[in-house]
Amino acid sequence: MKTHQQSLLTSNTSLHWIHHIAVEDRIQTSHLSDYPLGLIFKNENITGDLSDVLLYLQKEYVPKGPSGLEKVFVGGDRLTEGNCRNLQWGFADGATEEERLEGLAFKFEDWHAIRNLFQCFQDNMNCLDAP
Repeated sequence: MKTHQQSLLTSNTSLHWIHHIAVEDRIQTSHLSDYPLGLIFKNENITGDLSDVLLYLQKEYVPKGPSGLEKVFVGGDRLTEGNCRNLQWGFADGATEEERLEGLAFKFEDWHAIRNLFQCFQDNMNCLDAP
């Protein structure tokens, strides 16, 4: 039986077991652009990269209705939300709604707090159902 060991030569090699046959598969990042994975290879902590991401989101995901742009929520941690709002303020002198990024509504997402809220709700509902 062959074991997989991480090294410089096999850093992206993985073993997949299908019907007891080991198939060695080499993953190359150059092929990732051929598939629509929904990944944007940008760093949200770099202002230029974040502005590229926001312009892309505005262009691709914000629907335009008869009365103008409809809002789409964009969530992230507090730092990302703050950076996005600052960038939106920076684009405020644009000539159109698209250039001003008015279709993006930024919000803070605290996954753990939301999960805890749902857990409390579920616990309280279970108490009410008990005889």
